[in-house]
Amino acid sequence: MRSMILGGLVVHLLAIACTAGPTYTFTGLTRNDPTNVATGISQLWFQVGRSDQASVFTFHNDGPLPCSVTDIYIDDDAGTLDSITFMTNGPGVRYRIGARPSDPPGAEVAVPPFMTTPGLSAQSVPPTIRNGIGPGEWLTVGFDLAEGSDHADLLHGLDAGTIRVALHVQGFGNGGSESFVHIPAVPGPASITLVCLGLLMAGRLREQEKLRNPLD
Repeated sequence: MRSMILGGLVVHLLAIACTAGPTYTFTGLTRNDPTNVATGISQLWFQVGRSDQASVFTFHNDGPLPCSVTDIYIDDDAGTLDSITFMTNGPGVRYRIGARPSDPPGAEVAVPPFMTTPGLSAQSVPPTIRNGIGPGEWLTVGFDLAEGSDHADLLHGLDAGTIRVALHVQGFGNGGSESFVHIPAVPGPASITLVCLGLLMAGRLREQEKLRNPLD
């Protein structure tokens, strides 16, 4: 018993001692109810840090509206992450490795479709909503990196979208559920296309304005 307590204390201190890094927010993967999607977008986020032994993700639900993160999924196309090494449950949270079902609801509507990497998912234990990440709660998950990968590779993958993080969230005020996927820092091809079109249109408008007002 004493060794279990000491082991838990070491893991908790490891989570606290990690170097804080960038934060990421979420957008709706499913859109079953616009109000629930808006709640998740406004309340859910995670921060990525590192310690001497692991890369660390800390998931937050800022509240105050009711909802509970019951499943966490990672799609690692980059092959950067190896496995989950530890989880530190915040007060009121109880998680285990391995989510069921293996992919988040709505995985097929993501572009490309979201496919959870084996071994890189976690789920709250029954009762799932009560033990999920509710308003004001948090969960820290530590990961080993794959051989040849470093923390910079992880951050690059999250920013570029080659590593994606998804959540299944239940227990909204109306009883609904939604899935969310994190927003990469670097826009994808569709976003880049829209930006380029916007710049092109702005340039053409400026040229037309010059033709109408040649002395300006």
